[in-house]
Amino acid sequence: METQTAKHLGRLARAADQPASPLANPEMCDELEGVRVGEKTYLMDAFSRGWHAENYRITDEQLREG
Repeated sequence: METQTAKHLGRLARAADQPASPLANPEMCDELEGVRVGEKTYLMDAFSRGWHAENYRITDEQLREG
């Protein structure tokens, strides 16, 4: 999996009101299963960045509407 895919999955997770944890996402969990600790932290980071970017977008949108 590429980092852009992980970031996109994070955005989708936030848009669907899912947790910010990459391990709560089935696709990320499949990708991370069985890897050694620290081996794919870059994917977890990308997921988190995507989730928080989408959270910012949603919050900004809500503030502009209110």
